[in-house]
Amino acid sequence: MLSTEKIICSFILIPNIIINCLIIYISIRHVKRSILQIFALNLCVPTLCYLLYASGALIASLIWPSDDVALGIKNVLFVLLGCHILTITTSLIATLSNRQSKQVISQLLPIAAVNWKDIVEGAFETCSLSLSYFMYFVCISAILAFRKASSNTNHSQKRKVQLIATLAYITPPNILLLPNSICTDLFAACFGTPPVFQQFCELKIYHDDSLLQARLFVTTFTVLVAFIDYRRALKQMVRNAISCLPIMRQPKKIITVTRMETTFIPKMEAISRY
Repeated sequence: MLSTEKIICSFILIPNIIINCLIIYISIRHVKRSILQIFALNLCVPTLCYLLYASGALIASLIWPSDDVALGIKNVLFVLLGCHILTITTSLIATLSNRQSKQVISQLLPIAAVNWKDIVEGAFETCSLSLSYFMYFVCISAILAFRKASSNTNHSQKRKVQLIATLAYITPPNILLLPNSICTDLFAACFGTPPVFQQFCELKIYHDDSLLQARLFVTTFTVLVAFIDYRRALKQMVRNAISCLPIMRQPKKIITVTRMETTFIPKMEAISRY
């Protein structure tokens, strides 16, 4: 039986590969060389390589099950037995006084040292998230400044369009970073302990691969929507594809125009003079 994680990943892999191949084709055939074209190629080529690797790993896991799947029932029995023992031990400790339970816990579980690597990583990720929100504020302020100035110069309009396209491009992928930043990095930076709360981090813990696949799809698909060169190329490809369909072809109306010839007949009086 397939897990939910594998089912979600298998459904996202196919449109992911199609979108990346489409962007690579448009970048090579229909978009002129620019910074956006180089950025799109640098984004889609490694992403396509990773998606092909993930597809191979998924197919291999379906054809050749691992030992963990074959020994799944035994693992469940061990986990259930351990959980029952832990539940009984916790219940016995809870029946004692606070002082006795503190002594039992301090003797059984030594106090772990602070892991400074997690704190540094969490602080770095939190600073990155804060910087991202700050740049959002700066970008929106610049767009509002262009609107208030109401400048109609070509350069100002291009800068405004570029800012709006950049803002539209970076927003959807960053939304998918929130589970990772809030659930792992922010908790580690503020409290110094890894988050284990299921109500906060269930999406991050159990669907990490699916979030990665979804973020890759949103990141590549937004290229076709946000950047004007790719949007125009995609529209032209869709129009060409629709025009090639036999259903969409309309019969041509042929209008025939007949030329009326007039002959000049002189009067009899003019002829009689000769």
